[in-house]
Amino acid sequence: MFALSSPILESVPSRSCRVSFTDSEGIEHSVQVPAESLYEAAVEAMASFRRSVLAEMPLGSATRLTIRVKAPEEEHTITIGKVLAWLDGVATSPYEKLKKNRLKERLRL
Repeated sequence: MFALSSPILESVPSRSCRVSFTDSEGIEHSVQVPAESLYEAAVEAMASFRRSVLAEMPLGSATRLTIRVKAPEEEHTITIGKVLAWLDGVATSPYEKLKKNRLKERLRL
């Protein structure tokens, strides 16, 4: 099961995820990232988009990210605002606190 919330984070192995969004011109952009959770996949993809040629393209809080998890195939959609709120939220374990701190660092340029 792919983790959506932190209580299960510690027992979920990393899986390959394809994260995409559609820009204001209707062009879909995607990146492949390894992640243990929906939120980790979103943050890793946001960091990757910011490091690429898409760095000039603003990703607003209402931007919808589609996350496709491989084997078994799953798909989830989440807004960047929700991801950022989770990152800024209270961690429920020391493991989650470390993970959130690492992910926050990934978003810093």
